[in-house]
Amino acid sequence: MTHETEFNINSAIPTIFYRNQEINWEETSRIVEHLHRINIKNISILLFAGEYYRLSVDEKKKQIKLITDAAGSKQRIFVGLNDVSLNSTMKLEMEAEKYGAAAGIISIPSYMPFYSIRKNTVKRFLSRVLESSGMPLIFQDTGIPGSILPDPEFWKKYIDNGKLAGFKLEGSGSLKKMRILRAMYKDTEIYGGYLGVNMENEIKAGATGSIIGSSIPDKIRETILNNRTSDTKNDVIKLLKYEVNHLHAFTSMEKYLLMKREVISGYTCRCPCPPVSQAILKRIDGFYNSIFEN
Repeated sequence: MTHETEFNINSAIPTIFYRNQEINWEETSRIVEHLHRINIKNISILLFAGEYYRLSVDEKKKQIKLITDAAGSKQRIFVGLNDVSLNSTMKLEMEAEKYGAAAGIISIPSYMPFYSIRKNTVKRFLSRVLESSGMPLIFQDTGIPGSILPDPEFWKKYIDNGKLAGFKLEGSGSLKKMRILRAMYKDTEIYGGYLGVNMENEIKAGATGSIIGSSIPDKIRETILNNRTSDTKNDVIKLLKYEVNHLHAFTSMEKYLLMKREVISGYTCRCPCPPVSQAILKRIDGFYNSIFEN
């Protein structure tokens, strides 16, 4: 069965840097063109893999304009809004709304110095963001402990008034959470995570889409999404599992694959940057050869 018409692949794009650590705006926008060529209609920016935590608010604003302009009316843009304060989060939300993004993506506060984060703090922060937003938002649960997450009933008010458009769930326990939320909120968008490696089970659990990387979404669609048993599908799954098991280097591996596909020219990240060993790159070379050259 083909799920393309009912299950959306949403590709998150990284930020591309020159060797001097400045942003390479041209190559960052070139990824949008690449995704359009391979028929990916939904794009996310400034998520964790977009290295959002290494960008200033002004750089994020510039990237929102750049990517929404590059996508035009051809693709829907989802914008990660997390930052170090409610104020900067809302500044990014206003920018995303200004340039016509389809939705913002929020999570729990990203910077909580001096004390442990608590459920009431999270609820208060999320309530203020949701009530202040002028655009639909998606809540991203990156495997957050249930002890600090709002109860599933918390979201009803914001779903009913159109403030909350959906959820992105990933990590341990995501399938269970997906089933609970799908049973409660039947018409709400729910996106899976962890790069697509668990896509088939996420569909069964009620997912309406998956937010994955931007290096091989076409191969994921051809094999995993369309459930075609083949050597290529096995190699795609092995690559995804390798990325999951080396998340410290995920962004650099994604850029490296985009470089091998001749979309960008390098895989530099902005310091502080987790090291990517030659052994990792050699393994990625092997995956690339088996998926694209055999």
